[in-house]
Amino acid sequence: MKSTSYWLVFAFASAACFIVSGVPLITIAWQLIGEGAKLIEGTVVPGFDERQAALLANSVRIAGGAAVLSMVLGGASGVALQVLRVPSRGLLLWLLPIPFLIPPYIQALAWMEILGKSGLLARAVDTVFAGQIAIPSLYSPAGAIWVTALAYFPIVAVTTVLGARGLDARYEEAAVLARGPRAALYRIQLPMLAPAIFTGGLIVFLLSVVGFSVPSLLQQSVYPVEIHTQFAAFYDIGAGLWGAVPLLGVGGIATLAWHLYMRRRRGWYSGHAKPAGDSRATRPLRIAAAALCWVLVGTSTVLPLAVLAFRSLPLSSFARAWDTAHEELLTSVIIASIAACVITGLAFLLAYFSRLRLATPFFSAVTLSPLLLSGPALGIALILAWNHAGWRSAVYDSIAIVVLASCARYLFFGFAAVATASRRLDPALFEAASVSGIPWHRQMSGILLPLTLPALVGVWGLSFVLCFGEVDAAVLVTPPGATTLPVRIFGLLHYGPSSLVAALSLLVVLIELAGAGLAVAAYALAIRNVRPRLRIRHARPSLG
Repeated sequence: MKSTSYWLVFAFASAACFIVSGVPLITIAWQLIGEGAKLIEGTVVPGFDERQAALLANSVRIAGGAAVLSMVLGGASGVALQVLRVPSRGLLLWLLPIPFLIPPYIQALAWMEILGKSGLLARAVDTVFAGQIAIPSLYSPAGAIWVTALAYFPIVAVTTVLGARGLDARYEEAAVLARGPRAALYRIQLPMLAPAIFTGGLIVFLLSVVGFSVPSLLQQSVYPVEIHTQFAAFYDIGAGLWGAVPLLGVGGIATLAWHLYMRRRRGWYSGHAKPAGDSRATRPLRIAAAALCWVLVGTSTVLPLAVLAFRSLPLSSFARAWDTAHEELLTSVIIASIAACVITGLAFLLAYFSRLRLATPFFSAVTLSPLLLSGPALGIALILAWNHAGWRSAVYDSIAIVVLASCARYLFFGFAAVATASRRLDPALFEAASVSGIPWHRQMSGILLPLTLPALVGVWGLSFVLCFGEVDAAVLVTPPGATTLPVRIFGLLHYGPSSLVAALSLLVVLIELAGAGLAVAAYALAIRNVRPRLRIRHARPSLG
């Protein structure tokens, strides 16, 4: 029998989830019902025609290509780090995630400087070959796939590393004894890592299919760009929101397919596996894998940042960037910090109450849907919901609207991470506490909070990075006088790259690196405090 306080806190968590994720969904649904009535009355023409089909096909093509390329690059680097245990593994573990800390629109800016019509490589090739050889155009679906994959392949690398750490090394040992190291790698380890690689690929696909900034800069016709154009250029709310429906359907189908695929394979990652020791791979294979990882580091991190640093010269550009955008920088840090705190706290509450029957799929669907709508559609929904006289105007005219947009887009990742961490805890901990008469709030603060603290710290860091670089929805809802730094940069990019834009972009990357570094340090401290408690949980009683 749950106490009254339990249901009051549950109601608070549900209400907060409703404000963050439910309000945009209900607003869009209500608006589309009105548009559907117009369709029935014949006052508007149905919008899905050949052009809409081409938009959907191009959106899926770019997202699918980015997901496949990310799985190849991220899966290979993850296997190299955790399975093959390549030389310089410790340093590569720090360097390979850095591309994720470079927002996609900044990656696009760097590659526009490299492969654009007047880019460094284009001019070099033109000079050497006298215009007889042309490099592939960056302003194409292939260019969008390339830039997006370079920004998101670390996601697949991380899921692959975590998946490899969760596998039981006894499978590998048996295969090595029976067939040898190479057969163990190709017949046992890689097939068992496929779910982890596909999980990362799904995340990349979802982020790419709703991505707005990269296709917009590279002039690609996809649904998020169409939604933004219909609203910003023509103020056609109905046409803009109808474009969110195919994206929601595509994302839902991809998520359902992943769930059906993973349902029979979850037991491979029990978390109670015997960890793997040193790699049995041959030295040439390990060296080749290490070379691949270093090429990825150079292509996705060193080259873009070096180009931006060169483009930002002279150094006085950084002083000018600070003078012109320090207010936007401070605003972005404040918004990202507040949004990260909201996401972490709400994810913790939702993860605790997901122990209720059917709560997990419900919270997952509600928190995932705003992400699948795309940033422009979410921005339109927030404008329709909060741009009204009265108390709602206080939200719409302040940074609170940007915080809501950031939380709505990324709450799902926080909830999924904390819920996964809480499910790995031994249920006997809570059963023993309940039998002993310990109330639910002390179980939450004394058991769940300490043992999931590393996950909460990681969620805060991830949320800060994502919210600080948020531009897809913020470009529509940012109020006057509270412009964020990414929105400022994105606006300047449409007037062409410059030393000021390059300097501002490097400032964004530095802030992202600083936030991630603080989160990693806090995570290491938290995991150091949690490990002794986990050892006690798994310890066997002494016979003496």
